[in-house]
Order: sequence, then C-alpha cells, then structure tokens
Amino acid sequence: MSVVSGISSLAPAKPVEVKIPAALLAGGAAAPMPSPPPRGEPTPFFFGAARRSGTTWLAGMLNAHPEIECRNEGWMFNDLGASFPEWLDEGRVREWAGRVEARGTWLRHQTIDEGLRAMRRAMWMALTREAIRQEGWKDWSKLRFIGDKTTTHFCVQSAEVHRIFPDARFLHMLRDGRDVVVSDVFLLFRELDRSRRLPEDVRREATRSREFHVFGKGRPAPLLQPAVMRHLVENWVGCIAGARRARELFGSAFHEVRYESIVARPNDELAAIFRWLGVESDAALVEHMVSTNTFERLSGGRVRGEEDRAAEWRKGVSGDWRNHFTNDDKAMFKSLAGELLIELGYEKDMGW
Repeated sequence: MSVVSGISSLAPAKPVEVKIPAALLAGGAAAPMPSPPPRGEPTPFFFGAARRSGTTWLAGMLNAHPEIECRNEGWMFNDLGASFPEWLDEGRVREWAGRVEARGTWLRHQTIDEGLRAMRRAMWMALTREAIRQEGWKDWSKLRFIGDKTTTHFCVQSAEVHRIFPDARFLHMLRDGRDVVVSDVFLLFRELDRSRRLPEDVRREATRSREFHVFGKGRPAPLLQPAVMRHLVENWVGCIAGARRARELFGSAFHEVRYESIVARPNDELAAIFRWLGVESDAALVEHMVSTNTFERLSGGRVRGEEDRAAEWRKGVSGDWRNHFTNDDKAMFKSLAGELLIELGYEKDMGW
C-alpha cells in the first residue's frame, strides 16, 4: 500500500494521508463486478470528486439513462451544519428508543443505531421519490439507481455516507490536480462575492488576481498566489483521501473514472460505468447520451479548447495547466502534492 503523507512545510499541521491501493498503482486486475441491484426500490447512488473534475458533464450523461436518476449538487451532505443526517433529531429518537416499550416492540430485533439508519434512509427515499413524482420525467418503478452528484462533500464524508447507506454505489471521478487547480481558481473568482467561508488570505489574494486576470484591471498579479494554491491543492488532496476511504468501504460497489479517459474515450468509459451498475449499456443508447452532452452543446457553441474564463463550461481540455503554471507554481505544487501526482500516474518523477 503506497502512502503519501507530510505534504511539505506548506501543508497543514496534520497532512492528509492518502492511501493508494497497490493494485491501482500496478494496473492490477479490476475488482469483481457487484451484483446488479434487485428490481423494486432503487439503490442509492453517490457521485463524488474534487471540484472542477468534469463531474457535471458526466452527471448529465448518467441522468439521461432511463434507469438512473443522478441529480446535480444536492448537497445532502455538506459542511454547513445542515447535512442530511442532521435532519433527524437523534437525541429524541434515542430517548424514545431507550424506553422498555420501544425495545419491546419496534426495536425488538434491531439496535438503536440500526433503527436510526432505517429512519434516515426512509427520509432520503421519501424525498427523492416525491421529487421524481413531481417532475414526472421518469418512472420511479423503473429506476434502478437514485442519487446525486455533489463534489467534495461525498468524498470527505464518505465514511458517513457508507454508515447510512452501506448498500449504495459510489462513483468517483479523478482528474490531474494541476488542471483541477487552474479550473477551480476561475470558479473561485466567480464565487468570491458570495462566498463567506474563505480564509482571509485566500480571499485577499484571489480578489487581486481576479481583478487582473478576469477584469483586466489593476496591477499584474500571479494567477495562483501562495495561499490560493495551498487552499486549492489541499482540497484536491482531501477529496482523493476521501475517495480512497470510499474504495475501502464500498469495495466492488466503488468505481473510479478519470476525466482524461472520458474526454478521450467517452463511449467506452460510459459503457463501463453502465456495466458496473448493471443497467442497459446498448451502444446506440451510449452514443445518444454522449452526442447530446458534448462540450459544444453545453457551452453554447464554443468548441472544446475555446476558453471563456467567466463561464461554467470554461475550456474542457486536459493539460491546460501548462498554459498557466509558472515555475513558482510548479515548485509549490510539487512541494504540496508532487508525490501524489506520481502515485496516481500523472507523472513519472518530479522532473515536470
């Protein structure tokens, strides 16, 4: 088991330990396919990644499948004190469950924790079923999977996701951290005026960089200043650590796809996901989903590689970091997460 830890003196006091399975690094045999879910109630489905990993594009293709409902950024798990598990007053439930009457009836054959998990799952199912009924686009009785794509939170809270939904499927999308950082900084620029949770040094540096690189005003400033670089790289590393934990917990019910692979071979990668899920993966169906979710259509007519720095669909290419990283940016990224790039196979050594 290969381990990345101690991401230099620029990293947090307690750096995240990222465990990469040896089979993944060595290109070993893939894990066995999980059994297809039974017909009836849909199986919960969670799709996580670091921000700006191409997940909105893939979520749109997944949601076009008649047997899958994959909504975008529902934030049912979050860091706002409003996560889905917190919707239930656990203290009141435990107070009830501690009484002899509860233990002698509805908790006769289950623990309090099992009862809580069943209640939370029921809330999830009731909410999603009603949302689908109101929309009327898909038939609940024909769905095999019901879930959500939420970046960051599903990864960093993967243990909590598994605790409540141990039978769920977990899809993770991986992307070169350097491209993630470049794409994420432009998203950070768009969010600055409404974001309340940024460290002050990150906000200050990002504001100055935005003035120059987006609005063309003010003094020249680096695109990626030190506090911003550290903030974005740590987010990427944390998401990968959470995804590695999800792999350990979910086993064959975990699947990982790389952004670079799905850009190069979208039909093959999408078909592989459908085979993993055990749903229809007919070539004509896959081609329809890919062709109706191209970058050109989603961006309003721009071709892949044509940049709009203020747009959600900014550029859509791999390796764009080379157009933005300075030598100082390279040195800082290497000190923060250079070894992780090597472990993930994005580089062979530190010579990039």
